[in-house]
Amino acid sequence: MTTDFLAAARPHLDAIPPAEWGIAAAMILVPLILFVFLFRTFARFPARTFYPSVLWLLFSGAIHSAIELTFTLDRDGIISKATDFYGAADFRYGRPLDPGTAAMEYMTAILVGPFCFLTALAAVNGWRWRHPLQIVTCTSQLYGLVWFSLQPTFTGGLHSQASSDPFLFWFVFFGLNAPWGVFPTILLVQSFYSITSSLPTESARIEKKKKR
Repeated sequence: MTTDFLAAARPHLDAIPPAEWGIAAAMILVPLILFVFLFRTFARFPARTFYPSVLWLLFSGAIHSAIELTFTLDRDGIISKATDFYGAADFRYGRPLDPGTAAMEYMTAILVGPFCFLTALAAVNGWRWRHPLQIVTCTSQLYGLVWFSLQPTFTGGLHSQASSDPFLFWFVFFGLNAPWGVFPTILLVQSFYSITSSLPTESARIEKKKKR
């Protein structure tokens, strides 16, 4: 089964020049490395830099700000083959780029990407506004994922927008987007409990009034 899957994947992967794999990786890794370096150098609590939540925020911020912005503003640029590879799995990212998808990706790149970096910075430094911003960021990511998932149902069905090729559908279309349904949900729950646990209960407020 694994051999068949890899055999089906090879033609798609071989179509992308090795240089573009390196450039795409650099577009993700360089921002990650820079932010980790800055956090470890200037943060009051450098150990927090490597919290899983912080690493996820940095990773998703790099994806939003670099890769997704490339889809909308530099479609024929330095990683055009890699973006064409994704477009072969999700037809909305083909040529021309679907207008609704372009608008969503642009908003995600200029808003959610920076929000991810700011939330990570707030988490490392223990700033009080970390969890309110994290709620906004994760809600935005989940909204984008829900839109991404539901939009095909209004335009002819899923397979009118997604490839029927097993590798392209399960690994690219589904697999590469699945983490944005998992990690933002976890961080949203984390922020909910953090904020609610810091609020006084009704009994505590009554007891405080009595002491006055």
